[in-house]
Amino acid sequence: MSALSLSAVALGGAAGAVARFGVSRAVTLLAGAEAAWGTLIVNVGGSFGLGLAAILLAERQGPWALFFLVGLFGAFTTFSTFALDAVWLFKERSFALAAAYVAGSVGLALCGFLAGAALGRSFA
Repeated sequence: MSALSLSAVALGGAAGAVARFGVSRAVTLLAGAEAAWGTLIVNVGGSFGLGLAAILLAERQGPWALFFLVGLFGAFTTFSTFALDAVWLFKERSFALAAAYVAGSVGLALCGFLAGAALGRSFA
């Protein structure tokens, strides 16, 4: 792997992590600390962005594809925090909310990806 490829992933990852932190923090301030809305928003939004970028960059390999597909959206979305939020909701005995969060997160992330891909196809 070249230094350029590693740099593209690292820079994209840094940008994605900072963006995720900013979005999650803003949502927490607006919705309250108990809500898992920040994680849901970054995962659905990131899935949309990944779908869009995957279509627009489908023919390209190299630093820009690595920056967006691996770095930016890989670091922006977060499966581990999704798992943490879901377990926390179950531990708080918010079973219905936890189940809705899990189903909604997966379903909306898939829909977000498909919507982003559809939008990408309209430009490609």
